[in-house]
This record gives sequence, structure tokens and C-alpha cells, in this order.
Amino acid sequence: MGMPSDRPPSRRPLRVLHTADWHLGRSLYGRSRLAESATFLNWLLATIETHHVDVLLMAGDVFDSTTPSYQAQQLYYQFLANIAKTDCQHVVIIAGNHDSPSLINAPKTLLKSLNIHVLGQPSSSPSDEVITLSDATGNPLIRVCAVPFLREGDVRVSRAGETQDDKNRQFVEGVMAHYARCIDEAQQCQDRNEPVPLVVMGHLFTAGGVTIDGDGVRELQVGSLSHIPASVFPPSCAYVALGHLHVPQIVGGNETVRYSGSPFAMGFGEATQQKTLPLVTLSDQPTVVELIPIPCWQPLVTIRGDLAHITSELHRLMESMLPYWVDIEYTGAEVVSQLRTHIEEQVQGSCLSVLRLSDFTKSAVGLRPQQVGESLGDLTDLDVFHRCLDRHGIPDDQRPELIQTYLEAVDLLGREVDEMVGNS
Repeated sequence: MGMPSDRPPSRRPLRVLHTADWHLGRSLYGRSRLAESATFLNWLLATIETHHVDVLLMAGDVFDSTTPSYQAQQLYYQFLANIAKTDCQHVVIIAGNHDSPSLINAPKTLLKSLNIHVLGQPSSSPSDEVITLSDATGNPLIRVCAVPFLREGDVRVSRAGETQDDKNRQFVEGVMAHYARCIDEAQQCQDRNEPVPLVVMGHLFTAGGVTIDGDGVRELQVGSLSHIPASVFPPSCAYVALGHLHVPQIVGGNETVRYSGSPFAMGFGEATQQKTLPLVTLSDQPTVVELIPIPCWQPLVTIRGDLAHITSELHRLMESMLPYWVDIEYTGAEVVSQLRTHIEEQVQGSCLSVLRLSDFTKSAVGLRPQQVGESLGDLTDLDVFHRCLDRHGIPDDQRPELIQTYLEAVDLLGREVDEMVGNS
């Protein structure tokens, strides 16, 4: 008979699914994405069952707006009601920059009774952001540092005479200090109690992160100086689940620090991406990450070229019988006076929908490209501000400070509105 071991008994491997950036309620050039979102959430429930997921981590941007529609909220709460019926033991959700902190926090007490943990806004007490998830018998499974999106007002105090570089530096230092306090609290909890895998959640822009034009990622500070270095996450973290960037990617070359990415293409620039969800296995062994491919339910495609090429590509797409949403950029040398009419005639009665038509021959003669299908609702507030700067001919060297001032004003207004909603 062998000598007794001092090592604790091996744990059953824990399966954690990481998702983020659902942007419920989002539209694309006037087309609602609610049906696509509903299909994804149903697929997500089936995936949780198929892969016997123990914990779901949702790393922010549940909604596309701080004032989501009734239909978007209904999708969210129906999903939470459905996941509570599965064998998934815990769900942890943090707010992103698109979310209303008070809206995410509102059902906090009720959801906790279903083992759904929501964190809408950061806390001055690190212990509020450290959650120990336990099994049905009370044995701890993992410890989660769940840090919601940190706005500038959460981590720094404005002072007169600051330069933009000063603001960016103080913002980065403030974010890093907040994460350090939270992770230190979790590690102290590890020392006081039974040690379990430590997982960190965050919604932020890390240095070196990859974005794509038109993916809808909102840059809340100007320039890369405000991006957070990957060193903020120590090696003691078994896994880091991030949200905010829509391209699935690892951070700093570390396979266990990841952005899950958005579940479907937010814009035509993401149309060729294979979206995935990281399925993370935590055990006594090194962390294992498996990528689960997400099906594409709404194909998007961009066609660029002259009229002959565009016509040919439209016919090829129609033969596929797939319901493509199409973005057309006419770049031919000749001006086509009835371009829109011609395109509409080509796709009439087909399964194709042309969401945007840009005629770049007009820009070549001094006018802006014609964009058919674009509405104000398809632009972010920052898009509109950029266009105002363009319209008024503001020099490039003056723009960073103006943009940062605008972002600070919008952030302040959003916080005041959120407080009013929370107090009502």
C-alpha cells in the first residue's frame, strides 16, 4: 500500500465557455440583426448542452445601445431564463462600453438566485469584483475577477492644464491599478481559502489589439497610447476572457489571454472572418483552449469594380440561392447615370439584398460618394462628429484634442443619464 500523498485530490476538469460583444439590437444599414441574434443565442444554448459547459463568461457589450429596445431586452432575458434550465452551473456577465451599467445591474439580486452574476459598474472595493463560483455542494470551482468596462471618470481625476498625453498616461495607469487591486484581492482570497483556478474578465482595448474598419468598435480614447499593455494580466491567471474587440484573437502571444470576438460579422469588413468561441478546460493541468466555430447565418459580401464586374458577381451570388446582404462599390471609369436603377433591376425577385451602393466616380470629380441605404441610425455618435470635423475643414493636428474633449463630454453625459435612470 503506497504512502498517502500531501497533494489535494484531482478536480474534475471544468469547462468554461467565453463569449462577448453580442450587441443585441444592432442594425446594419437599416436592417435589424435581431433574428440573427436570436438564432445565435439558441445555438449558444445548444452548444452549452453539447459540450457540457459548466460556466459561461460574457465579457461585455450585451447590447448595442445604453437604451436597448424592448425586443433586444426580451432576447437577453429569455436567454437567461433558458440557460438557467441547463446544466450550466454559473453565468458571469460584465457590462461593456455600449451597455448601461444600471440596466445590467437592475436584476442583480434576482439573477444571483439563478447563479447568474452581473457586474454593471466598477466598484471602489476590489472584493465586489471577485466572485468565487461553487458547485451545488458548496465546493469552490473557480475564482473570477470580473471587471466591467472602466470609463475615464472611474480611474482618473481631471486636472487643469493637462495635455492629451497626460490624460492617456493617467488613464492607462488608472486601469492597470484597478486590475492590480482586483487580482491582488483574488490572490489573497486564494491564500485564505482553498486555491482554485483564477480567471479574469475585462472589457478593454489591449495594446496590439486588431480591429477592422467598420466593425463598430468604439475608440473611447484617442490613439494607441491609451491601450492597456498585456502585462496587466499576471501569469497566475489560468485564463483571461476579454471583450471589446470584434476580431477573435490572442493577446501578447499568450493562448490563455483572448478576445472571443463578436458572434457574427458586425459589418462588411468582417464578412470573411470565421467567428469562434473559446471553450476553456481548467484542471490541475495547464489550461486547454479549443475554438468552436460559429455558423454564419447571414452572409455578407462586398463587390467592388466596374459595371460589368458588379453585374457578373450579382448573377453568381444569385445562383448560390443564399440570402446575401450586399455592399456595392462602383469604381468604374465611366459615370453611370442610372446606376441604382440598374442594380435594382439585376437583383429584383432574387434572394439578394443590396444594403449599400457607393458610387466612387462622383468623388473623383469632387463630390462625396453616393451611399444608398445609409441612415443616421447606422452611424455612431463618433462617426457623426468625425463628419462634422470634415465638413468644417478642421486640420488634422487639431483633431485629437477636440475628439478627446467630445468623448469626455459624451461620457459625462452618459454617466449623468445613467444615474438619473438608476435613481428613478
